[in-house]
Amino acid sequence: ENTFDSCSSLTSVTIPNSVTEIGVQAFKNCSSLTSVIVPDNVTNIKGSTFEGCSSLTFATIGNNVTSIEGSAFKGCSSLTSVTIGNSVTSIGENAFANCSSLTSVFIPNSVTNIYYQAFSGCRNLTSVTIEDGTEDLYFSYYSEYNGYSSYYISDYFWDCPIESLYLGRNINYSTYSGLKSPFANNSLLTSLIIGNSVTSIRENVFSNCSGLTSVTIGNSVTSIGYGAFFDCLSLTSLAIGNSVTTIGECAFYGCENLTSVTIPNSVTSIGENAFNGCNLIEAEIHANTIESWFKDFQSIQRITVGKEVTNIGGYAFAGCSGLTSIEIPSNVIGIGSSSFQNCSGLTTIAIGNGVKSIGSCAFSGCSGLTTVTIGNGVKSIGEQAFLGCTGLTSINIPSNLTSIGADAFSGCIGITAIDLPNRMNSIGQNAFRDCSGLTTLSLPNSMTSIGDYAFYGCTNLESVYSEITDVFSIDAFGEGSENATLYVPYGTKLTYIQTPGWNVFKDIIEMDPALQNTSLLLSCNSKGSITINGTTLFTNKIGNVEILEDAENTIVFTPKANCKLEQVCFNGFDITTDVVLLVNMILGQ
Repeated sequence: ENTFDSCSSLTSVTIPNSVTEIGVQAFKNCSSLTSVIVPDNVTNIKGSTFEGCSSLTFATIGNNVTSIEGSAFKGCSSLTSVTIGNSVTSIGENAFANCSSLTSVFIPNSVTNIYYQAFSGCRNLTSVTIEDGTEDLYFSYYSEYNGYSSYYISDYFWDCPIESLYLGRNINYSTYSGLKSPFANNSLLTSLIIGNSVTSIRENVFSNCSGLTSVTIGNSVTSIGYGAFFDCLSLTSLAIGNSVTTIGECAFYGCENLTSVTIPNSVTSIGENAFNGCNLIEAEIHANTIESWFKDFQSIQRITVGKEVTNIGGYAFAGCSGLTSIEIPSNVIGIGSSSFQNCSGLTTIAIGNGVKSIGSCAFSGCSGLTTVTIGNGVKSIGEQAFLGCTGLTSINIPSNLTSIGADAFSGCIGITAIDLPNRMNSIGQNAFRDCSGLTTLSLPNSMTSIGDYAFYGCTNLESVYSEITDVFSIDAFGEGSENATLYVPYGTKLTYIQTPGWNVFKDIIEMDPALQNTSLLLSCNSKGSITINGTTLFTNKIGNVEILEDAENTIVFTPKANCKLEQVCFNGFDITTDVVLLVNMILGQ
C-alpha cells in the first residue's frame, strides 16, 4: 500500500509474476506514468491504486483480476484505452471517475457489479458495450470500498456523453431512496441496441433520454417495463423483437417523434398509456388479439392488420379520427364492441371472409364512412354496429348473415337498397330506423322476427319485397311506409292484410309466378340489383314489373362482389348465352 505514492518521476512499471495483489494507493499520483499492464497473476486491484496518474494513456488488466476497487483509476485524465480482463466481477465506486480522455469502454460478461459513479466525469465517453451473457449486471449503490451506502441519485455515468450503447445483459438496480437507472436522463444517448441475451427491460431504465433516436430490442426480450422509454422525445426508429409478450404501462409515453410502430405476434399485453403522447401515423400489428392499445390516437392514418391477428378487441381503434381506410384480412374471426367507434375519417372498410361477427357499436359514429364490404363469413351484426354512419351509401349484406342487432344501421341516411339473404332470421328494433334514403327492401322467407320500429322513418321507401310465407305480427313499419308498395308471395295477400303491422302500406300486391312469362328473370350465385325501366329490384325477386312489348326496355344489372351470372330468362326463354356474348362484346373481350 502507498508503495510508489506520488512518485512523479516514475514513467513505467513492470509488475512481477509473484505479485497477486496491488495494494491501496500503490501508484497514486504517479503523474508521469504512461502505461501499465497488470499481469494475469494479479487477482485484485485495490482502491485508488492508480488514482491521479494523469499521464496514463492505456491500461491492460489481466484475466485473473476479479475486482477493480473504488477510485482505482480515478483522475487518469489521459487514459484513452482500457482493457478489462474477462475475470473481473466488480468495478468499484469512482473506479474510472474523471477519466476525461476515455472514449469507449467494453465491459466483459464476467462483470456482475458496477458501483456508484464508476465512470462519472468521463466527459468524452461516447460508446459503452456491455457484453452478452447470462449473468445479470447489477448497478449497486453500496460501496464496499468506503463501507457505507450512498443515498444519492446513482449517476454511474454522470457527465458521460454516451451516444452509442450496446446492452448485452439484463441490468438490475435499486429504486430505493430515489436511486434510478444508470442510463436514465442521459440526453446525449442517441443509439441503443439491446442484445439477444437480454430477457427483460427494467422500469424507467431509459426514461428521459431525450436525444435517443434509435432503439433495437433483441429477440430474447420478453418484457418491456413501466416507463422504460418514458419521454424519449427524439425517438423515431423502434424495432421490437419477436419474443416480447408484455409492454408495460407508459413504456413509450411521450415519445412525440415516434410515428410508426410494429407490434410482433408475440405480444399479448400492452399496458395503459404505453404509447400515449406518440404521434403515431402508422401501426403494423401482428399480435393474436388487438386490444385497446391505440384508442383515441387521432394521428394514426394507416393500420396494417397482420396475418397472425385473429381478433380485434373492444375499443381497439376507437376515436382514431385520422384513420381513412382499413382492410381486415380473412384470418380475423371477430371484431369487438366499439372497435372502430367514432373513427370519423374512415371512408372505406373491407372485412375478410373469416370474420364471424361484428360487435356492438363496432363502427358507430363513423360519419365519413361511405363503403363497407363485408365478407360472407359474417353471421351476425351487433347492436348499433353502424349507428349514425350518415355517409354510408354502399354496403353488401353477406349471404351467411342470420341476425342484425338493434339500431345496427339506424340513421344511415345514404343507404338506398337492402337485400337480406336467405338465411336471415332476425332484425333488431330500430335496426334501420331513419334510413331516409332507403327506397327498396327485400325480406327472405327465413325471417322469423323483425323488431319494433326497425324501419320507422324510412320516408322514401317505395318497394318492399317479402318472401315470408309464415307471416308473423310486427311493429316494424310505420312513419315513412305509407307511400310504399308491399310485394308478397302469391296467395298470401289476405294473410298479410289480417296480420298486425303489415297493413300500413299504400298497397299490397301478390307476386304472381305467371308474370315471369312476361318479364325478365336473372339467376346468379350472389344477389345483385336490377333496374328495369327505372324501377330498382333484386335478382330473382322482380315481381310485378312491366316489360314494354313494342318499345325499348332499359335494363341495368348491378352484380355484387364475386357474383357470377348463371342464367338469364326473358319471356320464358333462356338467353344466357346471348347476354354473355353481348357483355363480352361491350367489354371488348
